[in-house]
Amino acid sequence: MNAIQLLQLPLFQGISEAAARQLLAEAPNSVRRYKEGDFIARQGDPSARSIYYVQETYVHKWKMRKGNKLPSTG
Repeated sequence: MNAIQLLQLPLFQGISEAAARQLLAEAPNSVRRYKEGDFIARQGDPSARSIYYVQETYVHKWKMRKGNKLPSTG
């Protein structure tokens, strides 16, 4: 992702291009695409400490306790 792409996202509109470039230089980032049913992050994974900007869809969030199972998606 580059600064111009970042500035096109509603969350980042209004910041300067210089600020966008600095943010991208200091924070690891990537553009990822997920299919329906894919996990974005799992509780306890290091990636769970990241910030995710979800565009063009919705996300279900579950917090599981030990021994619980995921709800059925069918």
